[in-house]
Amino acid sequence: MRGEVLIAGITGIIIGAVAAALIMAGPGLSQPDGYGQYTWSGPRAGWGQGMMGPGMMGQGMMSGSRGPSRADSVPVSLSEAERRASDFARQLGEGYVAEDIMGFTENYYAVIEEERSGAGITEILVDRYTGQVTLEPGPAMMWRIRGGTPASPATYDPEEARSLGETFLRGYLPGAKILESHAFPGYYTLDFGRDGAEGMLSVNAYSGAIWVHTWHGLPLADS
Repeated sequence: MRGEVLIAGITGIIIGAVAAALIMAGPGLSQPDGYGQYTWSGPRAGWGQGMMGPGMMGQGMMSGSRGPSRADSVPVSLSEAERRASDFARQLGEGYVAEDIMGFTENYYAVIEEERSGAGITEILVDRYTGQVTLEPGPAMMWRIRGGTPASPATYDPEEARSLGETFLRGYLPGAKILESHAFPGYYTLDFGRDGAEGMLSVNAYSGAIWVHTWHGLPLADS
């Protein structure tokens, strides 16, 4: 009897894990071979950890720590990161390109766009030491609308999102300004800084919630 219960319990755990994996995969673009975890996430209503309302200070859910590296580790060059990001974009499907690649102490960042329209699709990271390419954490996983097609018009347009970002920065980093912005399905990502880019934040197109990208580290001067 104990053996039957144990087998049934293990079977249930395995079935549950498989079901969870299928739910997480969902519709959308698939995982290219040889890269890190890549899943599309649907929109989330309301605010959660790492997200704050318009103009309020919000820290990202994930820190910039990437764990230990070997003493002889050598960072991936910017040109190599660009190659890997472009290769990743091509594997997602025909017509996708990697643009606006930026270097930080923890990773390289890139925007995946539809080449023909210039529409933002999602955001990715290239690890500075392993070269592994992954979907960016935070808004790209939690706020991006599944399938890329909004079910209803956004509450905040790009200019309103920029205004929310500027209001937020007055308390978060006085003197900083919004430098550049990208629109993605369900949210906007804005570069900010005082004398050049210092970081990024995202604004939810429906709730106005703000999420600071705390996982990048410091910007590299040569990127």
